[in-house]
Amino acid sequence: MSFGQRLKQARKNAKKTQKQVATRLGVDISTISKYENNHSEPDNDTLLQLAEEYNVSLNWLITGKEAEDTSLYASTNVDIRADVDQIVEILQSIPEAERKSFLDQVDTLAEIVKRKYEKSRSQ
Repeated sequence: MSFGQRLKQARKNAKKTQKQVATRLGVDISTISKYENNHSEPDNDTLLQLAEEYNVSLNWLITGKEAEDTSLYASTNVDIRADVDQIVEILQSIPEAERKSFLDQVDTLAEIVKRKYEKSRSQ
């Protein structure tokens, strides 16, 4: 698999369009297309941004080989990337003054769900 193919696969796995990525990186959509079609390669800063945007390792993007996964997703066998991305989008859309209240409510809800789960497992 080529660098461009890995880049495209990572973008699709992240459920993002070329336009969304281009906007987030502050580049033209044609730039993303050129990367994915192996007509151009990103500079190091852009490469890092792409890896972060797609939540993949630089090593995998560059070589196609994955080093030992130490990300927060590695400790679970459930793919929660889409959930985390959705939560991040929600947090980014909430005014900063409201985020603490929102996070407190999420924490309370998580504790309730956790107790229900633990109770059902013990029965």
